[in-house]
Amino acid sequence: AYLVNREIDNIPHAKAFWEGARSQAEILGYDLELIAVKEGHHDSKSLARYLKAQKISGIIIAGFKPGLSELKLDWKDYAVVKIQSLHMEPEATSVSNDQRQDVRIAFREMLSRGYRRIGLAVGETDERSSEYRHTAGYLIERASVPARDHVPQLLFPMIEDSKEISQMIGHWVRKHKVEAVLCNWLSIRELLVNAGLSVPDDVACACLCLLEGTTGLAGVIPNLNMVGTKAVSLLTSQLKQGTRGVSAFASSTYVRSRWQDGASAPWKNLAVVSP
Repeated sequence: AYLVNREIDNIPHAKAFWEGARSQAEILGYDLELIAVKEGHHDSKSLARYLKAQKISGIIIAGFKPGLSELKLDWKDYAVVKIQSLHMEPEATSVSNDQRQDVRIAFREMLSRGYRRIGLAVGETDERSSEYRHTAGYLIERASVPARDHVPQLLFPMIEDSKEISQMIGHWVRKHKVEAVLCNWLSIRELLVNAGLSVPDDVACACLCLLEGTTGLAGVIPNLNMVGTKAVSLLTSQLKQGTRGVSAFASSTYVRSRWQDGASAPWKNLAVVSP
């Protein structure tokens, strides 16, 4: 079973996880059912009854968003793998794109292009579900630049109002004289423009979770299909071995990403940038 706690049809990265997982399950000869754990669908009790009735013993907890429906099952009855969802129990084997390394890649790319005051802006829910890996990568790289160029990271609160978030980013960019923004939201360019900022004239930006085929936007492209693929491979391995419950030494797998150039982060005139 592939468990989600929100609709994924309009969430590109969540769909990519699912498509990779479904494809791998078919290749390996398994049926993988998409099941919603949320209001109007299953709660933990009804899910446990359904899994038992269907004789399902392998589950993937896929990209559960903090603040929405959580999940409580008798974990000893199941083989379990998580895609992200690190804010919640159980502490099971997990797979994710490598957010920490993604930020480090993006920071170095922007630095090499002549930007000095580089800031990180990400959602609080995204950080909770990844154990603050974006922030960890940012702090590692920020330590490599002079203190005068340090920018405090911006965490969006748990709100969905894009207008409010846009205003928040605009205030942060202006207050801290940010030259380049690193953000895991695909809409980062629009958020900056809606705040009255010209991209890249006023501020450059790079997305930390670009989709294949995205044009005009610089950033990091994670292999999200591979995350889903690896989650299924790990789960089927547990099922074949008869493993149930959560290991005291659960592992975490991180899938590497690649950088893409884009018009939102052009090279600056390095000759006029002070060392």
